[in-house]
Amino acid sequence: MHLAVGHPVVTRVRAALVACLLACAAVAAAACGADSAGLSTDSTLTEEQANQRGAELIADAARQLSSSASLVEQPNQDVACTGLGGGEQLTVGKVAEVSGLDLARADSYVDQLRTYWTSKGYKEMDGSATYPLLRVEHPDDRFRLSFSVRNDVAELSAVLSCIWPDGTPPSR
Repeated sequence: MHLAVGHPVVTRVRAALVACLLACAAVAAAACGADSAGLSTDSTLTEEQANQRGAELIADAARQLSSSASLVEQPNQDVACTGLGGGEQLTVGKVAEVSGLDLARADSYVDQLRTYWTSKGYKEMDGSATYPLLRVEHPDDRFRLSFSVRNDVAELSAVLSCIWPDGTPPSR
């Protein structure tokens, strides 16, 4: 059974996966260059730069999977960094459905991306699932990338936690 983009099950699964990724990213951001209120004191990418970089990382990963892979980008998943001292910062999330893949090879796609991403300095994150899933994070730029195949839908995502919308922390 193949569920089309926009199908209620696909929409709910996507929302749950993105919410999980954003929550994990927000928790991790608490340990990154934060002041006593939990807000980053460092300059960051801007919201636009982070969304652009996320789209580039997703497109690069899709090219590693198959020359026939194509992407259907979903709306940006940018949310306020809550629970970290205020909502001034954003967690930026990009998600794209990947079509043109033989989903029977999902586990081999996970292995391909694991090899590729780790060769680029990404570290695999802990996690287990009953479906093919890979989550990685780069220690330098803090981008978290994931690939999953669930309910006959392959998805790539890129999340960057707690950036300043204009790239600069406000003066306090």
